[in-house]
Amino acid sequence: MPKFLKKLLLFFLIFNHIILFGQNKIIKSDSANSDIFTVFNSFFDKEIKHQGIKGDWIFKLNEITGLHKFDYNADNFIDVLMEFNAVPVEGGGVTYYFAVLFNNNTNNGYQFVDYIDTDNLTFKEFTEQQFIFSNKKATKNDKKYKLVNLKFIKTD
Repeated sequence: MPKFLKKLLLFFLIFNHIILFGQNKIIKSDSANSDIFTVFNSFFDKEIKHQGIKGDWIFKLNEITGLHKFDYNADNFIDVLMEFNAVPVEGGGVTYYFAVLFNNNTNNGYQFVDYIDTDNLTFKEFTEQQFIFSNKKATKNDKKYKLVNLKFIKTD
């Protein structure tokens, strides 16, 4: 019986989240600042939340560690690179670090572009069409990435 109750509770939580997500999207669609977080939540649920071989590890957002705004594609709209980390819902012990890029198009709001694993890296700057991350380990050099066909590619 406890397994049945857990599944029922999980179903109601997911259903409630879907309903609230849909309502928030309607309410927040006029605000670009809140729209980035709606798009981020959708990205997180699709790409990060379920990890492991069978998707049996469930992760939650632990902390947004950086929010960087710049126009990476020179279209006169400010885009966002968000740094964050995620931890397991149960068990603990593992923290994953990521940076995710969102393109801003005022007609459609923010759109997910790509993300990278940033373990031991912190965003430093965007220059000469390269995303430069400094390495937290003093003995290692900066890491550079370019967008090629909307995918991060390491250039060093």
